[in-house]
Amino acid sequence: MVSSFGTQMKQGSQWLSLWCVGLILLGSSCAPQEGTSPKSLASPEPSFHLSELIRKGDARRQASTGLILTGLDFDQNGRPDRAAAQYQLAIQLDPSNPLAYLAFARHFCDNSNPLQSLSYLDKLENLQPIHQLPHGVRAHVAGIRGWALLEDGNLERAIPYLRQARSLAPSTWADARLSPEELR
Repeated sequence: MVSSFGTQMKQGSQWLSLWCVGLILLGSSCAPQEGTSPKSLASPEPSFHLSELIRKGDARRQASTGLILTGLDFDQNGRPDRAAAQYQLAIQLDPSNPLAYLAFARHFCDNSNPLQSLSYLDKLENLQPIHQLPHGVRAHVAGIRGWALLEDGNLERAIPYLRQARSLAPSTWADARLSPEELR
């Protein structure tokens, strides 16, 4: 009985945290920011999708990106072990591909290993400075970092990252999560 109550309390606190994040993000998206016009609020920047890069780079980078896309398909279809294997292969094939680390970070966060997710984001940022990454990738890095911190129970540290992701890619980060399809 006590363990059941503890489980219910943990689930309740997780839902409360998500509800609070939703309210905070909703509030930040409703209030116009200084210097923004109605037109800029109505037309947010487009998001970033890995499938747009399948033909970019040399043969090794293209193959690595193909493995990432296959991993995202496995994640989408509820096969996380197969997805993880694809991401590992993508990194082995091209260890300098920052997008492989991004996809693996998303995978770990979605599969209840948020601290592992943070280490992959750190590896991505060590490969390429965040300011040199495409706009959409910056949104996903911030969002995944916020999502991981939220999953780890650190609401205070999570909120600024989730707000940043929401401001860079409002429709993608409205739910404080990144699905495989949204990254694909």
